[in-house]
Amino acid sequence: MTDKSFDNGLKEFLAYQLPVFDDILAESQKPLSERPLAAAFYFVDYCVVEIKGDSKENFLEKEWFKSIYKLIKQWYDDRYGVARKSIKESIAHGVLLIYKTPFELNIPLSIAQEWEDDEKRWFCIPISVQENENGNTRGTSLNSKIT
Repeated sequence: MTDKSFDNGLKEFLAYQLPVFDDILAESQKPLSERPLAAAFYFVDYCVVEIKGDSKENFLEKEWFKSIYKLIKQWYDDRYGVARKSIKESIAHGVLLIYKTPFELNIPLSIAQEWEDDEKRWFCIPISVQENENGNTRGTSLNSKIT
């Protein structure tokens, strides 16, 4: 069997198996940005029985896993397109109820400071509201988005 026919057979099997894994990951609310790697783990755990001349031990370091992951990532890119590529992974989303009205939250996971010089820039990973932030309620009400 040539590498090309192996890749084609594997792509066909992934096209069959990945929608099942993706449904499981979606139901568990796994972020889209994390799904390709999680699906690759599922694939190794549930679909890889034997690797000729190798093992599943430390599979993240193996060339065969890199090939599988590349195909899985491509499947996710094809399935979700721009939506997967445009995800802002540095924002956490949430909802806050104020007087029984839900407000959408977009919380930065890190805040970049201005460059001090060409080589130095500070980043803050906040654990509370920062001094330069205010807690006003002029955010977007989720009720206003429901029509």
